[in-house]
Amino acid sequence: MSENKSMSWKNTFLKGITRLLASSKNEVQDAKCPRILVVSTTGLGDSLWGTPAVRAIKAQFPEAFLGLLTSPIGTALYRNSPYVDEIFTVKNPILSSCKTLLSPLKNRQFEIALIFHLSQRPILPLVALCGPSRIIGTAGINKGLDEMLTEPLKQKYQHEIKRRLEMVEAIGASTHESQMEIFLTAGEQDTIQKFLKNAPFPVGIHPGAKDKFKQWAPNHFANLGKRLQKEYGAQVFITGNQDEKLLAQKVADRIPGAKSVAGKFSVRETAALIEKFKVFLTNDTGPMHIAYAMKTPTFSLFVPTDAFLCGPYKILDARFIQKNPTCSPCIRKQCRVPFCLEQISELESWNEIKKLIKVSN
Repeated sequence: MSENKSMSWKNTFLKGITRLLASSKNEVQDAKCPRILVVSTTGLGDSLWGTPAVRAIKAQFPEAFLGLLTSPIGTALYRNSPYVDEIFTVKNPILSSCKTLLSPLKNRQFEIALIFHLSQRPILPLVALCGPSRIIGTAGINKGLDEMLTEPLKQKYQHEIKRRLEMVEAIGASTHESQMEIFLTAGEQDTIQKFLKNAPFPVGIHPGAKDKFKQWAPNHFANLGKRLQKEYGAQVFITGNQDEKLLAQKVADRIPGAKSVAGKFSVRETAALIEKFKVFLTNDTGPMHIAYAMKTPTFSLFVPTDAFLCGPYKILDARFIQKNPTCSPCIRKQCRVPFCLEQISELESWNEIKKLIKVSN
């Protein structure tokens, strides 16, 4: 069976089940305190892009009940947020998780659903079955299930943060602020404070990325780390997750005195660590967005991805280099040797890093 036929069959099945099980819709009872469900079930960056919009909802509707349907990483990032009243976590296997979540979601009687982003096909049918009378999302990015949106918004060439802010504008919220945020606990900050005790000019380097086609060569990061040591007396820390431990150690071994912390801390403790860095060097990947949220001076690289869609948005302490892809079309996840990133030189990067440090310190 071809991929298109498989998708068509899955969508037909999900639409049929949704129609069969559909019940009455929850109309908005009080315009001043609606019951709102935000849906963002994808990765780290996608989760953080929604934080300005979530804040805007609560600023406009302080008495609203705001639920969040999200992934495990989203649950970690939104923990301790003063704006979210309840978090519902989607786990694998997805169908079993949706079945478990259906009853509690229906019981909350959500009247409005905002589809920030979803990666799993059953999520939108799950939301529809919960009964919100308004389901707002961007057309064309919903796995072929746009008809389940009651208010599809037109796709535009705009940053992902702005796209989410326009969704909350559709329900009447003002959206003047775009800063992402993570609300750390005192314990998380204390853990990192003790770890970094006496570290001179701590800087971070993140050589990994979820996708290989976004990874700049490790030796380039290592050479920049050595220059930071030489010219600023920096203590270099190499960040990464459990899967990136070998890569992080490879880079750390090329920088005298550098320490790999890959897999050492939770995502929230990693945010507390990144917050303390004087500068952070990274590919276009999740920790880059953490750095933006923590207001850490950040240098990043973009070639196959577009910084104006997913890079720094209205952030002063950020520098990046954008180059055009060398392959047309870009094969993205099928790419194993991202030579297009070699358009970015160490010297060009170093000049941007020096400017960033000068302005930020």
